[in-house]
Amino acid sequence: LRAWVAAIAVLALVALGRRVSLPISFLWVSAIVLTCDPLAPLQSGFWLSFVAVAVLLAYFAPRIPSRSVWRTAVVAQLVMGFAMVPALIATIGSVTWIGPLANLVAVPLVGTIAVPLDLLAALLL
Repeated sequence: LRAWVAAIAVLALVALGRRVSLPISFLWVSAIVLTCDPLAPLQSGFWLSFVAVAVLLAYFAPRIPSRSVWRTAVVAQLVMGFAMVPALIATIGSVTWIGPLANLVAVPLVGTIAVPLDLLAALLL
């Protein structure tokens, strides 16, 4: 639900055609998600996903994108692997070494296949 609401909120901000900074966009999307699900902060997944998005925005927004998709994916996993350690310890209590490797496969699959198919299914309902 959070991914769907966030995707719709980002699309709405883009559709408005106004230039809005990434931090402001992030705050708007956060506010919209919290409006739809006010109890979301009680779940550790909420914090992990929002911290992950904030880390990726903070790292990649000021940089010129790499021409290599694979290099960008590996760099993103390295950044996430190190940056998420405090959040994982705070919410789950442990960190695994296999997580970044699993995410290297899972994140592109979920982002390019699962989420678009879920959005399509929601529209077709």
